[in-house]
Amino acid sequence: MSKLIIKSTIIGFIFSSISAFSSNDQHYRHPPSPQGILSQLPYEKEMLFHRMMRGARDEIGNVRRDIHQLENQMKSLLEQDSFDEKLFLETKRSIHKLHDIIRDKMDGTLAKIASQFTKEERQLLAQLPPPHKPLRGPENRLNNTSTNSNY
Repeated sequence: MSKLIIKSTIIGFIFSSISAFSSNDQHYRHPPSPQGILSQLPYEKEMLFHRMMRGARDEIGNVRRDIHQLENQMKSLLEQDSFDEKLFLETKRSIHKLHDIIRDKMDGTLAKIASQFTKEERQLLAQLPPPHKPLRGPENRLNNTSTNSNY
């Protein structure tokens, strides 16, 4: 009798697991990729999106280089024998301001693109995941200069 109960429990667990993972519940599924979402746009609109976002990234290239230089400066400040807290914090604030410039440029570009899209096309834009955040692991805190976006 107890073997029957154990077997029934195991079979029930297997069926419920299969049901959960095969259902349409998005909780168990990976979100669609940005490329998959954008490919649903009309070709001209998809190309407009890529062209404008690429142009925005090109325009902020110098800002990214400045961030990289400031991050190297911060690393150098941390490695010196005497620590200059004031200079360190000023450098960090400068990096934050430059990141704000990047976000403002990318957000503004996305707004310009969205203004040229229909409601249905904007609904596709709304499905895009947010741009990647820089890695937060200890090995990447000062060395990571990635401000890549998903676009």
